[in-house]
Amino acid sequence: MRSHLPPPGLLVVGLLAACAASPRVAPTTAASAPSEDCAVARDPAACLEALARARLPLGNAGRAESRAIFGRYCERGVARGCAFQGSMMLAGRGGPRDERGGAALAERACTARDSYGCAIWGGALASGRGVDAADPARAAALLEQHCAAGSHMACDYLGALLGLGLGVPRDEARARRLFEQACEHEVSACFNLAAMLVAGTPDEAARARAARYVERACAEGLENSCAAWANLQHTGSGVPADPAAAVRTAATACAEDQGNACGLLGGWYERGEGVPVDLTRADELYRRACVDLHHPPACRWHGDMLRQGRGVARNLPSALEFYVRACDGRDANGCLHAANMAHAGEGTAPDTARAIELARAACRLGEQAGCAAVQRAEAAPGTTL
Repeated sequence: MRSHLPPPGLLVVGLLAACAASPRVAPTTAASAPSEDCAVARDPAACLEALARARLPLGNAGRAESRAIFGRYCERGVARGCAFQGSMMLAGRGGPRDERGGAALAERACTARDSYGCAIWGGALASGRGVDAADPARAAALLEQHCAAGSHMACDYLGALLGLGLGVPRDEARARRLFEQACEHEVSACFNLAAMLVAGTPDEAARARAARYVERACAEGLENSCAAWANLQHTGSGVPADPAAAVRTAATACAEDQGNACGLLGGWYERGEGVPVDLTRADELYRRACVDLHHPPACRWHGDMLRQGRGVARNLPSALEFYVRACDGRDANGCLHAANMAHAGEGTAPDTARAIELARAACRLGEQAGCAAVQRAEAAPGTTL
């Protein structure tokens, strides 16, 4: 069965958050844009965060406006503006995804000694997003330096690398200490701590504690965390199962333009979990999550619906287009589906060369079936993928 759950493990908001998250600004009932010029403010970072906070009620339009504002401040030499704009470009928030441009801005901010920029740049180096090649060791050294200097965000991302053993020897005990330490200041660290608490075979106390952290992350506006909270409500992990509440949480987050929540909700409508089966509504949610909110897995799910004619008219060329869009967003299965269609001539003329390149992209993203397809093609040119 297709998974619509947030990705497991520490990468949920650890390493990937460093290069795929908008500046976090907690919701407030008294959001008003500051009248001062952030370039000359005593605390430019707080000033820029307040500007973004004032635009939260505008949803995706507000993100686009914030991204433009950050860009203008970046042009004026405000390093935090470059860092915030770079993080949004890496994530595809408030506009098109531009990993190369986003990583460059994060590096620029880091060079100007902006701690947020250095955390984002470290995440890009570790994951390989927007750079020629991943360099986890360099990322770990950079994050270690800024963590020691007092950057809670750098400590959070360093914890993710330690937990995964990327660029540094794996050290789950230290990773957990860093998350515990940073959790007082960075809600993403609490979310990562929750991931550690439920790893393996956790007892009920650990599940309950993890659920509290995830609920807090959602309440404090951590990007894309509400889908995880909705999933815990749905499955009853650490909290009493309440599918109706889960649907409300996911629907609210989707209305607030959290793409993975729209995708999660679409999966429930597709399968009839907590809501009646409604394939048309499921496909609408997948399409919105993909096209409007830049959530790559949802592009693949919409492609599935188009390919199968479920909830929408069957359209093979469009299905291929959405699989490629998912692939461009680093969704490995999207690459593999597009490779299979290109090879079979579904929605396009058969194109073995293109199929192999798509399979190679899937392989680079960790999909072993893509690696196997490339090996077969290279060992016996002309063979079936």
